[in-house]
Amino acid sequence: MTRDIIIEAEKCTGCGLCELACVLYHFIGQNLSNDIREFPFPLSRIVVDWVRGQAFPTLCRHCQEPPCVDACMASAIHVGESGDIVLVDTEKCVGCWMCVMVCPFAAIIQDNQHKKAVKCDKCPSEKIPWCVSWCPENAIFCGEVEDLIQVRVRNRAGQSAISAHGVVTLRG
Repeated sequence: MTRDIIIEAEKCTGCGLCELACVLYHFIGQNLSNDIREFPFPLSRIVVDWVRGQAFPTLCRHCQEPPCVDACMASAIHVGESGDIVLVDTEKCVGCWMCVMVCPFAAIIQDNQHKKAVKCDKCPSEKIPWCVSWCPENAIFCGEVEDLIQVRVRNRAGQSAISAHGVVTLRG
């Protein structure tokens, strides 16, 4: 089983706190009083889009067979040692945007200021990613995919959840 971030779009209100949490986490040094002068601000690795009137957070799904890894001509995108995370080495990234073009979830962000690709890194220094811990509606969860799906099957039959395995319709 792998640790994953799961989104229940039905619960998302579009408040944007997940985006703010991501930006704050990625400030250099993570010290707001020092970093508030940093410009440009880091980009959020999660984006809340609106689809048919429903807020929908989008972030990297850390695919089991990530097409972005194969598409990266500079070998900047790779699967981490744990095997459950896809990472970008910004030192190697040349900003060709091939990864952006092949990502099935539109989850890779173009940092045009630095000409680098950025994406969710699951807040590696934290036990729980900040987007998860800051979500007031608990629309974003982190844990073992299989356990979370089982809970949702019991509680929310007929609704959808998004995981690395794609869209999962939960049935009772």
